[in-house]
Amino acid sequence: AGDFKTPVTMRFYSGSENQMPDPLIASAEALGQAPAYRGLAYAVFESFQLGDYGNRIPSLSFEVIADEGAAVLDVVLGEQLGDAVITQCPSAFDGLVQTGGSTRDLLEMLAPVVPVTGALRGGQLHLRTSPIEGAAILPDDLGAAVGEVHGVSHESTRAGTVPVPSSLILSYNDPDRDYQAGLQRAWLGDWNGREANLALPITASASDALKLAGQGLSRLRVFRETAKLSLPWRYAHVRPGDRIAVPGLAGAWVVVSAGFEEMQVKLALVRDSESGSEGQPADAGRPLREEDAQPGTTLLHLLDLPWLGDGLATSPLLLAAARGTEPGWKRAALSMSSDGGATWTDAGIVNQAATMGIVVLPPSGGAPTLFDLASVIEVQLPPWQDLTSRDRSDMLSGANLALFGEELIGFESVQHLGGGVYRLSGLLRGVRGTEWAIANHVAGERFVLIERETLVALDVPADAQAVQAMASGVGDAAPAYAATAHAHAALLPPSPVHMRRAGTAATGFELSWIRRSRAGWSWPALVEVPLGEEAERYRITVRPTSLSPRETESTAPAWTYTAAAIQADAMAGAQSAVIEVRQIGTFGLSRHVSITVPLV
Repeated sequence: AGDFKTPVTMRFYSGSENQMPDPLIASAEALGQAPAYRGLAYAVFESFQLGDYGNRIPSLSFEVIADEGAAVLDVVLGEQLGDAVITQCPSAFDGLVQTGGSTRDLLEMLAPVVPVTGALRGGQLHLRTSPIEGAAILPDDLGAAVGEVHGVSHESTRAGTVPVPSSLILSYNDPDRDYQAGLQRAWLGDWNGREANLALPITASASDALKLAGQGLSRLRVFRETAKLSLPWRYAHVRPGDRIAVPGLAGAWVVVSAGFEEMQVKLALVRDSESGSEGQPADAGRPLREEDAQPGTTLLHLLDLPWLGDGLATSPLLLAAARGTEPGWKRAALSMSSDGGATWTDAGIVNQAATMGIVVLPPSGGAPTLFDLASVIEVQLPPWQDLTSRDRSDMLSGANLALFGEELIGFESVQHLGGGVYRLSGLLRGVRGTEWAIANHVAGERFVLIERETLVALDVPADAQAVQAMASGVGDAAPAYAATAHAHAALLPPSPVHMRRAGTAATGFELSWIRRSRAGWSWPALVEVPLGEEAERYRITVRPTSLSPRETESTAPAWTYTAAAIQADAMAGAQSAVIEVRQIGTFGLSRHVSITVPLV
């Protein structure tokens, strides 16, 4: 589509005689020392993301189009050999690749299908691919020696006894296949079980490639027949590349070498050949085209999640999830700021699109202690993404875990309703202490499937509060932004649970609860889970109705709301009080658990 699928700045230089040095090269060289490479075409890739290619420079292909068309061999030879050589080498291909090597190497590579002959004429070397009509050879001149005018002397040999292949397969690059490799097969005579293969770095149409394959197969056969002639000195004008008829030998012959010794002209000949595929139509076949899908713009979410692994987190688990609005989106570069956007640092690259959508039908209330088999959730995904059902053991091991709004939910069953809408059921609610968000769902909230290979962890300091991130993909006119007001869910203890009371307002209330641990989700030994914090401490907030709240602390999972305190609050007009308890962790407070007690 004319755009780069990996973000990069490319500059192309056509090799003009007045081109200036590239600024990137100039910045790396001493002042005034950067070469301009005039007369050389080259490309500069700046800020190329090698991370997309395993931190290695990928193979780069360039298509160079020449207006000369079928004269491409003439042009290449002329560029290499200069004015001292006259080339008449029209070729049945539109382009070729030469990776170093000499002109001789190039000609030898093409010789099986495009043999080139050379001869000195008028002080210049003439290179030709097609023979020219040469002098007629008189029968009485064959076998001439010094002092000898008449007589016949020639030899005709066939090289080897191995049968000639009856077919030849030519591999080439076909523009009708988007310059992918093409194959054309030429046949000659009956099938004898032998086949030749030839790979050439040329660009040609299917018909021209078939013609070349036919020429190559024909030459394999007729070039095995050679002849040598001795002629009088008056044939000294005969040159390689001449086509001649030899009395006593059938067909036409081409001179491949000519010499002069002892007043005789010595010629080496091969039989002339014509391709059996001349003018035959050929099919390029179906190319393996990769759809040039549009990348669209980037969508970005920041996920402040509880710790999902084993052990104890020592830094926030702030994850970036991104995808594009179109299926061609591949990746985006991330930047992060934890100082309100004053400074930004590189934060890696999202190399794979996350499965992201919106919640169409939010889940109803549920409990984190039971499987929710009554509720269903419906989510909308783009057409190129989908969801699949997983069994319960896989779900409990982390499969089909997703963030719905702020609640982590596992799901077993998936039903596609059409139009990119999926119904999810068999729910595991409030995973890893996110039950506080069960009651907060609304239609249109985010849905992000938790898959490690699609999410990028951001390196956030433990004391970070508000964090901003931006992502830039190849299709973005401006970066996509996301922000979170906090980044510490993995560092805070989960809220206490099972808060109970005993007693009355007259005797006082004995309050108790059970702590949880951010280091004890699996509970493998069925014993008390580890504390996971520097010390066991709780903050208790008392909120009597119509009165100001007050705080106190406890070092045990219990606290007494004394009869005297209850009487004082009741005398001040409070009818009841809400008691909130938070665990004090190493890095901050947990969310609260609460209970309401009557004061009168």
